[in-house]
Amino acid sequence: MSALGNDNSNIAWSDRTSAGSRPSSLQVNSSNTRTWVLVAGDFHRAGGMDRANAELAEYLCTTGATVHLVSHRVDAELAEHPNVRVHRAPRIAGAHFLAQHRLDRLGRTVAADVMARVPDARVLVNGVNCAWPDINWIHFVHREWLTSPERAPLWFRIKHGIQRRSNSRKELRVLGSARILLANSERTRTDLIRDVGVAAERVRMIYLGCGPEWQSVTPDRRAAARAWLGVPSDRPLAAFVGAFGHDGRKGFDTLWSAWRSLCARSDWDVDLIVAGGGRALPGWRREIERAGLESRVRLLGFTDRINDVLAAADLLASPVRYESYGLNVQEALAE
Repeated sequence: MSALGNDNSNIAWSDRTSAGSRPSSLQVNSSNTRTWVLVAGDFHRAGGMDRANAELAEYLCTTGATVHLVSHRVDAELAEHPNVRVHRAPRIAGAHFLAQHRLDRLGRTVAADVMARVPDARVLVNGVNCAWPDINWIHFVHREWLTSPERAPLWFRIKHGIQRRSNSRKELRVLGSARILLANSERTRTDLIRDVGVAAERVRMIYLGCGPEWQSVTPDRRAAARAWLGVPSDRPLAAFVGAFGHDGRKGFDTLWSAWRSLCARSDWDVDLIVAGGGRALPGWRREIERAGLESRVRLLGFTDRINDVLAAADLLASPVRYESYGLNVQEALAE
């Protein structure tokens, strides 16, 4: 464990994490930093970066710090913690894109107010969600994913193009002014230095870890997970875990094309279990049904039992087009 630079920032990081650690190995010297402002889209345990944000907030609470959360959504249990102050920026018609400006503006307002009252408070934001020049925790580099999704509806392709170009431009400004950047992988660190132009000495790397529920799969756990899914103990099973957005970034179309070809072979006896929700899911469900492969490719939709899905599976397929660091792969390795 090393100190983060020589700027007395009261943060430490670890370049390695192991199964059983928290999703973030970020640690704080609570004797010095007692007030934090965290700005993120969501603080909950149903997604990769959202869970990492929630775990960080919970950890800071255990140090006795007062934690201001500026967000669209905060888990009820976390919101009720006596050390937490929630500042909500509601999504407009449920859309994240339309609410980005609202989150940015509220985050800067709360940060300025807290800093005026507590000068030694620290402010941590995620990427381009808030233009505040303190600590920026990068889960995703927008300049690395500017591809137009061919399968998406026209309205989405237009929105996607506008949003990606806007975020790419904002990245240069927001990340360039950050005092410290925390990257979630070596890939992200390299992208920030090479493509965003961030000085290498300002970037620190923190890999995500896994919670204590991620343990080696025992025969009993595997049997219970397969019983839940209704899969015979001797049936080969692969898994795909990821959101079904219209942008196609998770690459399910690539996996589906390969799986359809494999299932045409008489010697292919592997089934595919798919966990993840999203706007594009109904379209994929119809396509799988048209191909007559619903018995070989099973769509679970959203589930909070990813550990059981991975415990039941023999392998995880992750055909992503861009992923700065996939928590599903980390969790599969921990199983």
